[in-house]
Amino acid sequence: MSLESHDSRTEAEHNDLDKALMKKIGQRWDLAFESPSLREIWTTLAHATCPTKSDDEYYDFFKDSREELTRLLNAAWKTKNFRAVRSLVYLNPSKKILIHKASPKDEMIATKNAWDVEYVGDSHEVLLETLRAMNKSAHAKYSNILPIVQSSGMGKSRCVHEAARFVFTLPLNTRPVEESSGYPPSDSQVFTYFRDATRGMITEARAACCAFFKALFSTSIKFLESNLSTNFKTPQELALAWRGLLQDKRGEFYADVCLEAKRLLAVGEIPQQSGEEVITLACDEGMRLRDVIRARVLSKVPTGEDIAIMLYVDEAHGLTSLVITEDPTRNMYTSFLSVAARLLGFDFVALTLSTNSSLSKLAPPMDVHHSARVVPKNTLFLQPPFTELGFDYYEGGRALFHPNTMSLKDVAEESFMIKFGRPLFWTRWEGSANVNWVRKDMINFAHTKLIGHGNILPTGASPEERERNGLLAAIGTRILLEFDTSREESRKREMQLVEGHMRIAYSVPIHRQYIRSGYPSEPILAEAAAHEMNSETQPIINVLSNSIDNGLIDKGNRGELVARLILTQAYDKAIQTSYPQPWKYSRGVTVAAFLTALISEKYIEDVLNCAPDGGRTPLKKAFKNAYIRFTHFAQNGKNNKVDTDAALAGIVRGMAVQVEHNQRDIDIMIPITLGEDKLREEIMTGILIQVKDKATPAALSISAKKINFFPADCQVPRPYITIIMQLGLQTAIDIRQYRLPLSAQELSSPSRVMTKQGHQRTTRSTENSLHPRYQINIRGCSGTVYGVVDNKDVYAKVLATRNVIQEHPRNAPRNLAALRRLKPVWERNKQCFEWIRVPALQGELDGWEDEDLPMEDEGIFVRGDPDTDAMLVDESDAFGPVINLGSMSH
Repeated sequence: MSLESHDSRTEAEHNDLDKALMKKIGQRWDLAFESPSLREIWTTLAHATCPTKSDDEYYDFFKDSREELTRLLNAAWKTKNFRAVRSLVYLNPSKKILIHKASPKDEMIATKNAWDVEYVGDSHEVLLETLRAMNKSAHAKYSNILPIVQSSGMGKSRCVHEAARFVFTLPLNTRPVEESSGYPPSDSQVFTYFRDATRGMITEARAACCAFFKALFSTSIKFLESNLSTNFKTPQELALAWRGLLQDKRGEFYADVCLEAKRLLAVGEIPQQSGEEVITLACDEGMRLRDVIRARVLSKVPTGEDIAIMLYVDEAHGLTSLVITEDPTRNMYTSFLSVAARLLGFDFVALTLSTNSSLSKLAPPMDVHHSARVVPKNTLFLQPPFTELGFDYYEGGRALFHPNTMSLKDVAEESFMIKFGRPLFWTRWEGSANVNWVRKDMINFAHTKLIGHGNILPTGASPEERERNGLLAAIGTRILLEFDTSREESRKREMQLVEGHMRIAYSVPIHRQYIRSGYPSEPILAEAAAHEMNSETQPIINVLSNSIDNGLIDKGNRGELVARLILTQAYDKAIQTSYPQPWKYSRGVTVAAFLTALISEKYIEDVLNCAPDGGRTPLKKAFKNAYIRFTHFAQNGKNNKVDTDAALAGIVRGMAVQVEHNQRDIDIMIPITLGEDKLREEIMTGILIQVKDKATPAALSISAKKINFFPADCQVPRPYITIIMQLGLQTAIDIRQYRLPLSAQELSSPSRVMTKQGHQRTTRSTENSLHPRYQINIRGCSGTVYGVVDNKDVYAKVLATRNVIQEHPRNAPRNLAALRRLKPVWERNKQCFEWIRVPALQGELDGWEDEDLPMEDEGIFVRGDPDTDAMLVDESDAFGPVINLGSMSH
């Protein structure tokens, strides 16, 4: 029998896994005297590669495939290269979501129906207020143009369409004609008109834009007079009637506009070699349109007090794709805006919208704007991009969840999860009640949007780059990635995720040098992200490590980033070991299942059996019917209290909480519900976590009482768990090694664990309290302590703090001495202080500065009063990481 293979791991990844496997085998067998059997090699390798199967399943497969496996295992053991065995399809089952796939026709029907779902929210009002304030001071060029920069599915098109009910609006969609699947449809005649205008000089393209605007305004006057002959009481009545007219006759309207624009160019009314003077012709026509509009309205609005004409260009990336022949660095979009920016003095505003890959071009930094070189600086003003679109508006701001009405199963239903976040998901759901498979395909739809498979690739981009961005998007959706805004490549990548991978733009500063963005809590998107992360064969920690090395991810707070990854992977593993495929990550798991996935097999029984100080009930009994549910993390604000109300909100949305960085007591809160009853505050508790990535051990304690986690009037005991994740502990030898530019395989994180139950102490912190505290203190970051850490060296690399000395590419003594002489930092060494005759200032430690070397005092803290904490050290291994078990009541 021939066994199928499928694998996408790199050679380096296989080498790392081979070393880890041989180390594990070496721990079980003394290879100098004995060798494991082929069946034992198979079981050990299978457990490491595919931990979701049982020993019986591994054995049955071995029996059924004995001949082929014997050949592969003999060859692998001889060479100590296990790639051929590890790559078997049996050990690499597809983790892709199993869903029904809606047809393209059904997809389009659902998209059109979503457009007709009743508009909810006040984003259009916020936009109009912004435009009116902008219009009052729109005197400089470009001050009348507002780019709307936002991620897909946030309701940009619906927002401006709704605003058109209140202001006379000229809607325009310039999506390329070949992108036929989009909705609303493209105004294809206009796109073709501008495409034809790019085949010459820049001045000719500009003349085509002038002709277009003059024709747009004059045709609007004709259409208004021939189709809407009555007067209107208010500008809003006229705007609404005009919007209805264009919904019926938009194709006819733009056909007339393009025909008139071509005529203007053909007869020379708009000269091909035009300058500033021809813009006056378009301005004059715009003023005529404004006057006609106001003459038709009985209630008069003073000039400058309100917007008279609003133009929006939807799918504006279509114009950026039209490169002008004379100068490939210029495109029709820049020419279009150059003309629109000069249409001042008649209460005209223009908006640009796009969902594709050119948002950075739509809102360029001030210092690189094409027109800035010819316009005096004091006459140019670029409006800050508008990002304030609707989020969490399913019920128009009313409550989606009421305590004691829904269970854990209820909040995990897709029909509930789609109500959170951007309008894309709930409008699609509401509009597809009678459309085949669309609702059943919702997770796959979110997954496709997240990884960008439906996106048109930008010029020069590769499918591989899109795939990398899709994986980064999935990781960011779940564990809060922050980009390094000081690096151009990082800013570019962040913008790409906004443009094509559902990352939401929070704000674009006025200087436009970078964007503030992120993935806020969207349960349906987090579910899709979980499937993407778990379909990836490359370890996620390697992705993070590479992203940090490449300068993409902000290096700050790496300990918390690694902690979020470890906790997320433990949750996913718990889902996979608790339920059969297809997995639904939003359904939640028991606390015991989560801890079993989080803690290494060697020590999980100690954790589950630990008791609170002053009590006897083991953890596994106290949390016997308790569940956690988190598919993603959310960033807590500085003033947002972490308590059981927050835990209730978290478990409803399926989110854990990352506490503000400057909070001292806890860093992470994972919500727990004590039972499967209807969700309410009275059954909520949590896992409270501190993360320490310093290279020295610490005596730490978390108290729910200190942070007021439980209500003051609570009378019923609720157990809770605290975890100290001391991730950064490395031996002095490890730190010294890391000062050299070593490979990841040479880096080290502590690997041995000592455990000891907490001791009873008669101190004030061990007094009995209402809420039992179960403490887990974990030192180190390796597979010895964590059940989801496979390659401790990569984790050590990500966690290690490196300064300018450590990152220097040449580590020869004289090179480093010369670098120190430049004094990037002041240290006690000869290079910094040879100029002063004080020997103490020139001291060194074995040739290395005593910078960050940790004290080699790893051991077991006896938890208790921080003033009287004792520490027990195992003399046999002062370097080993620790799981310190011993829970107390606060």
